[in-house]
Amino acid sequence: MLKKLLTSRKFYFRFFIIFIIGSSISIFLSDYIVKSTTKQQIYANVNNIPYNKVGMVLGTSKYLKSGNQNAYYTYRINATVDLYKNGKIDYVLISGDNSTIY
Repeated sequence: MLKKLLTSRKFYFRFFIIFIIGSSISIFLSDYIVKSTTKQQIYANVNNIPYNKVGMVLGTSKYLKSGNQNAYYTYRINATVDLYKNGKIDYVLISGDNSTIY
């Protein structure tokens, strides 16, 4: 009886549907939790950002493999310049992009 149940298409279809629903709920719940718990740490206006002695720029390559400029690089550099010019940071710590072994 169990063997017949496990080989039936109906069983696999139900398992697949339950898996998809469970995965979707998990993804949306995770997204909601991250957004709601970090809401107060995300700033859209430079004037709302508190002063910090050091600002850190995470490394990324300036260009993509296609040769186009990397938008993440541009946004990070522009944000850092804005923070510095507005007196929100005094120093900039730049991490590497790991593009070379050195």
